[in-house]
Amino acid sequence: MYGRFLPVIFSNQYMRISILFLLSLLVHVTAFSQELDSLRYKLRTETDEKQKPLILSNIAFATANTNADSAIILSKIAMGMALKFKNDTALAASNNSLGWGYYRSNQIETALQYLDASRALYHKINHLRGEARAMVNMSTIYEAKKNYEKALTYILPASDLFEKINDERGLAYAQRQMGIIYRELGQPDKAKAYLLTSVQAFKRLNEKLYTADALSSLGSLYLNAGQYDSALYFYKECLRLTGSQASIAAAYSFDNVADVFYQLSLHRSSHPYIDSAFIYYTKSHDIFEQLKSLPDVAYENIKVGKCHHALQNYPEAIRLLTASYNYFKKDGETEYAYDAAHELSETYSSQGNYQQAVKYLQLSSTLKDSLDAASNKTLIANMFAKYEADKKDSTIVLLHTEEKLARQEISRQHIITIFIASLIILGSFLVFILWNRNTIKQRLKEVEMRNRLSSDLHDDIGSSLSSILLLSNMAAQKEGDRQINESLLKKINSNAKEVIDRMSDIVWSMNPKYDEGESLRERIENYIAGLKEATTVNICMNVDKKIDQYHFTMELRKNIFLIIKEAINNALKYAGAAQIHLDFLAEERDFVLCIKDDGKGFDRAVTAAGYGFETMINRARASEGACEIISSPGNGTSVKAVIPIPHIR
Repeated sequence: MYGRFLPVIFSNQYMRISILFLLSLLVHVTAFSQELDSLRYKLRTETDEKQKPLILSNIAFATANTNADSAIILSKIAMGMALKFKNDTALAASNNSLGWGYYRSNQIETALQYLDASRALYHKINHLRGEARAMVNMSTIYEAKKNYEKALTYILPASDLFEKINDERGLAYAQRQMGIIYRELGQPDKAKAYLLTSVQAFKRLNEKLYTADALSSLGSLYLNAGQYDSALYFYKECLRLTGSQASIAAAYSFDNVADVFYQLSLHRSSHPYIDSAFIYYTKSHDIFEQLKSLPDVAYENIKVGKCHHALQNYPEAIRLLTASYNYFKKDGETEYAYDAAHELSETYSSQGNYQQAVKYLQLSSTLKDSLDAASNKTLIANMFAKYEADKKDSTIVLLHTEEKLARQEISRQHIITIFIASLIILGSFLVFILWNRNTIKQRLKEVEMRNRLSSDLHDDIGSSLSSILLLSNMAAQKEGDRQINESLLKKINSNAKEVIDRMSDIVWSMNPKYDEGESLRERIENYIAGLKEATTVNICMNVDKKIDQYHFTMELRKNIFLIIKEAINNALKYAGAAQIHLDFLAEERDFVLCIKDDGKGFDRAVTAAGYGFETMINRARASEGACEIISSPGNGTSVKAVIPIPHIR
């Protein structure tokens, strides 16, 4: 159609200038790379009219990833110009860019038709590089549609052509594509070899974006194998190369990093990495939205929605997932529509809206049946294609057999789906009950924590501040008595330091960033270092380095630190000791605290109060442990607390 009327348009000089000006504006909207800028400049400065459709085709191809509709328009204009000037190379290039534009707009069959026409035309004019690139694009589409055998039939000869003409860049891209296909076919060693070769080639060529693309594929290989550290390394390398500006490559890089954090989160009941996954998915989503890549936006909606679900932000999760479901359902993307519907069912179930949960569960079951049926049909078609040449009659029989099996499988899956749906509804109800109980327990813990904090502030800080106020009033009344005032000011200074010290302890105990063992160890070491500067008593300390690997709750680290502090303060104030020994060890199942001094000791039967013994014992009990205080006159004092390690209980 365009071949008939577009040449007429370009026969008019004024019309040609106007359209090229319009194209420049259109490309300016989507241009975000140096390559596009270079092509736009070349289009403006090219004096040979026959070369312009070829340049325009290259612009269209580069534009397709961010604006498929614009790419299709540019390709059709380029095709009309190529037909007018009878430029077969430009005509093949316009077919190639038009096919890629249709692929990016999700019109797969049309895309394959134009790409195959491009391949055939390049072959006819013996343009080996163009023929290879068209086959790479066809392989990419078949790989995206999970028809890996068909993808291989195009990428293998494309690789041979690139090698024949010594096109290192094209060969590297083909090797990267083969790595992806073999990864999906379950041959990781072969996939890794191709991908590493591709990465090395792109690095030699200083092709940052293509290097990032190959690194991304390597990251996916490790992610599929559950090797999350390696996957995260390659994905972050990819992100470093692509940068954080608005580009398709950057968006995919953020998405890949988020995938690792999300997978890590699934292996922990408390979703410790979900915040990181949410941040990276959101960045990816925002870039796709900025680039107006609607299919990618809809796909990221599912992932961001899953994060909102894990974070219990159900309304936002439902909004995003519903938008994604409606988009993919309308677009005929059954696989993604199923993902959205399934997650919607889970989210509504978590929210307690079981009516909507059942609705989307039924929709997802229907979509799953369609996917399974399509998968079976694809399998049958592939088998038919394999054996048609040798055993046509046998293949037809096999086809009918497989179709019958497919129908039986679908029927069986309906029964299984109904059974699974019942289990999911029952399981969701039980999960809701357990979640509700845990929520109530958590709230009770929060109330208890607030009460303890209030008590600490009232008892410790309040009494000290009252003492400071009283001493200040006394000092004001004794203005003429310098000796008394100095004594009172010393007491005020001492009490103020005590208030600051206690406030520091409370603030430290409340801050969750100090929950790691390393922070507790550093707090103890700093406290002992301060005491050593202020006293002549020799304080020896042994804190087990294994403490660093444990995660402490706010209550546990507070209790441990204050037991140590109380015991050492007692030794310094009352024992008259020359040496104090502190041991803090992590044994097989318990934390063991031991504070010994060589002081005068005391008789527990006589000295029953005033030394904070009950406070230390109660703190150990609050952490499900026990505290023992051993002392006798002349034999020093030993305070030993044994507290179970939380995750081993």
